[in-house]
Amino acid sequence: MAIYELAYLNLGIIQGPTELCWYNEKCRYLIFLKINSSYLLTKNQLESEGILLGESLPFANKFQRWVWAKDDKDLIAIEFTKMAK
Repeated sequence: MAIYELAYLNLGIIQGPTELCWYNEKCRYLIFLKINSSYLLTKNQLESEGILLGESLPFANKFQRWVWAKDDKDLIAIEFTKMAK
């Protein structure tokens, strides 16, 4: 957790270890997730867990955002630049 807190910006895909960032207001992050990229990331599954498609978590701050797309290098650069501003 300390490493996540010290990082300028955490970048990751939706998976177990990055979930630690979600619940810590001191962690800045961009989480990339693409719908239907696994059986756990279907519209029905996410909605059943209370996650609104296209939105970040309701308790996320302005430095905590979900990006609803695949994590390709061009998109990562765009999103990093937007967050750094």
